[in-house]
Amino acid sequence: FAQNTFEIRDQATHIFGAHTLRFGGEIRFEQNNDNLPGKVRPLYAVQGLFNFANDAPIFEEINANTATGGAPNTQLYLRSKNIALYVQHDWKVTPTFTLNTGFRYEIYTPITNKNKNISHPVLGPAGSELSGLKLVPQNQFYNTDYGHYGPRLGFAWVPTYYGGKVVFRGGAGIAYNHLDAALFENQSFDNAQGAATFDLCCATNTIPGDPNSLAHTGITYVLGTSNAVNSFPANKALAVGVNANGFPANGNQIELYGTAGTIRNPVSYLYSLENQVELPARLVLTVGYAGSIGRHYARLVNQNFLYNNNNSPVFQSFFAQTDGVQSYNALNVRVVRPLSHGFLIEGNYTFSKSLDQVSNGDGPNAGANQTNPANNHTEYGPSDYDSRNRFTILALYTSPKVHTGNAILNAVANGWQANTIVTGHSGFPFTPVTFNLVANVITNAAVVGPTRPLGILAGGGPIGTSCSNEAFKTGSNFPNGGTAYFNITAPVLAPGQNFIYTPGIGRNSFNGPCYRDVDLTLAKQVEFPTYGDQHAVLRFQATMLNAFNLLQLSPITNGNSGGGANINDGNFGKATNVDAGRVIELSMRLNF
Repeated sequence: FAQNTFEIRDQATHIFGAHTLRFGGEIRFEQNNDNLPGKVRPLYAVQGLFNFANDAPIFEEINANTATGGAPNTQLYLRSKNIALYVQHDWKVTPTFTLNTGFRYEIYTPITNKNKNISHPVLGPAGSELSGLKLVPQNQFYNTDYGHYGPRLGFAWVPTYYGGKVVFRGGAGIAYNHLDAALFENQSFDNAQGAATFDLCCATNTIPGDPNSLAHTGITYVLGTSNAVNSFPANKALAVGVNANGFPANGNQIELYGTAGTIRNPVSYLYSLENQVELPARLVLTVGYAGSIGRHYARLVNQNFLYNNNNSPVFQSFFAQTDGVQSYNALNVRVVRPLSHGFLIEGNYTFSKSLDQVSNGDGPNAGANQTNPANNHTEYGPSDYDSRNRFTILALYTSPKVHTGNAILNAVANGWQANTIVTGHSGFPFTPVTFNLVANVITNAAVVGPTRPLGILAGGGPIGTSCSNEAFKTGSNFPNGGTAYFNITAPVLAPGQNFIYTPGIGRNSFNGPCYRDVDLTLAKQVEFPTYGDQHAVLRFQATMLNAFNLLQLSPITNGNSGGGANINDGNFGKATNVDAGRVIELSMRLNF
């Protein structure tokens, strides 16, 4: 494994009168030469201790060379570059008004492999997207996105009418970002040329001639000759060669990673406006608005949910797609009393709303909390991390300097510090789900589960909205159980009719338990001279996380079958886990 980053950047600044002009550029080159074998070491599954004792696994997953059945060549020489040019103009129009403008152009080149040994999957024509899937050798994981134009605008104004105690600030801009490498890591070693990930299933015994035996399923249950991951003997059953489309010639289905459609880099349109006022008693109040709109955010989607699976050479095909959108709007209020006489206090409150179609784009299926990936527009709802109301209070006290003339008394009396952070928010959302319905109506496509219900039942009674611990310990927001409140039964259809699934509630449409926490820190610093004018500082610190041992219920897990999200589960509407209780950390640090 070898990874290197080389970066060159430079900036020139020209000041003339009330103007400051900056312009520059940067280039970052990244190389990653690795031989990460991934699934070259086989993964086995057995059914019970008896099968384990008899060396009779029912399942094997392994990455193998389709020509030899042995370990494939997974050596990669990955490359990527970030290139940017920018200019910024700061203009002090008047003594009380400053205008900032700028423009940035940048390119994030796609990950490439200089040896061109990546098999890039290309979907077949309409109607046979999976059955006509082809593996095309190329060195580029996805296309280059060139259109990254980022203008910026900002201002600051101090009206003279208020005597310099009021400031208005605002700005807007467009910002781009690169795609996470995690979206393509599996493609790098699973799609190496001549390699395939095989899932061999499902053996029941080792009787010769039995069609379900290890020999007939292709499973080999052996040890490697050493601890090296590629020391396992070749499995001749996997030396099947490839067909004209690049897949195993014996028809074995494989797991595949790739990209779908034109890949775009994420872009955010940012804007803000705030007002800061100096109040009596040395208090400073800031009230502001911050917002953003995002486009081309990534998600990882199993294409088997989107297309007909008949005669497909893959049993799972996870493709990165950049078709996600997001938005964020927030009111931010901050009150602070700057440090004075050793005391500082600050309070922050945010009223916000974050919306998107997927909050965990690196995770496929339920891991991304998508219950209907074939219809991405129906997934638009509160983000997994959306918290409508949030506040923090920070207080810090430092003891005053004492001079007694006695070095020991000075050391004991000075250097004390205490601080606290109080945090609370109104909880994270969750999605009620069920396995009683199917999300896909595409003929012969894979079935997504769990999915959202068809709607809320009229006779179920009122649904509670409390975010208290008691509500999520007892499930009192849904006192009659989930099935009394949600329609999870598919309608009875006439012969020939097709059931068209339409979710009746939005993603993340219900709120989980509230959060509250108090952290405390007490510290003592002792200074002592070392050499000349140099001083060393010895710091003792005690930190109490969740100092009052408040019960903190964990958020309800999204998109999973167990616990509080599953409508059919007896724990629906309940928090089934808790966060850590009080934690005390003691530390000592010497700075010299």
